[in-house]
Amino acid sequence: MGNNSSFSLWAAQDADGTCLEVGDWVECTTAKTGGTDFTASLGRITHISTSGVTFEWKLWGTYIYNDREIQEYGLKKVFVDASGWKIKEDQLLSLNDGQEAMVTLVDKNYVTLKYSRSSAYGLYDRDLTGAGCTQNFKQRDLDYAGVVVRTQAQRRVDRGCAGRRACV
Repeated sequence: MGNNSSFSLWAAQDADGTCLEVGDWVECTTAKTGGTDFTASLGRITHISTSGVTFEWKLWGTYIYNDREIQEYGLKKVFVDASGWKIKEDQLLSLNDGQEAMVTLVDKNYVTLKYSRSSAYGLYDRDLTGAGCTQNFKQRDLDYAGVVVRTQAQRRVDRGCAGRRACV
């Protein structure tokens, strides 16, 4: 006598197939309805169940979306600071311990920060040149560290060196 019931493990995913967790943020990338452009609006996941994912939107309140709707609206995972600003590469961030860090990478699953000195938030990888350290943060880590976007950094242009003159 066997068990005919089936078991399925359901995990929430964004429009790109990236796994979502409670506390993650998404942005709407494709929705334009009735003349209103909903793209670039940010929502936070408050609950995940087999019936759908509950999002709390800054402008529209709380809504539940199923997999089809997540695809239809192009809901994609993003990372945000404590003030709700989207985190992007080359931004300068401050943490609640007073440190500053530069965003060097925004991946589907984490944000990489580069410090000029060691971080109080756990282990880090020391740069072989001694120029600083890096650390990966998930959204919950960013929340815990109280990360706030300070400035949009400008990429430095490498002008090279001419002859034996010092590089500037």
